[in-house]
Amino acid sequence: MHEDRLIDAALAEVKSRQRAAGGARVRRIVLELSPDSHMDEMSVELHFEAHLAEEPELAGARLEYRHVPSRLYCPDCQAEFERQAGVFTCPRCGRGGRPCGHSSGLRVLEVETEP
Repeated sequence: MHEDRLIDAALAEVKSRQRAAGGARVRRIVLELSPDSHMDEMSVELHFEAHLAEEPELAGARLEYRHVPSRLYCPDCQAEFERQAGVFTCPRCGRGGRPCGHSSGLRVLEVETEP
């Protein structure tokens, strides 16, 4: 599933940052979530819960979200623009936009560990 791949990548990033912090217990994870992930907070939490319970250093970590809009790129006029609901056309030239490719829709912004 698409969601599993996103969650696995996010968890790998969390664990990497946790190890870089000396292996301390993780208290808080801040995630960037965009419509490109095709997930909402509840589905992210359901996916994360199972994994967090299996990792003692991650158990009990609080999830926080920063919501960002989906962005598109126009290959014709080179514009990058925020996608409006149900609209995929470039506001500058009216041609069809494409996903920017720099956002998976779910990204780890911050990992806070215990001191």
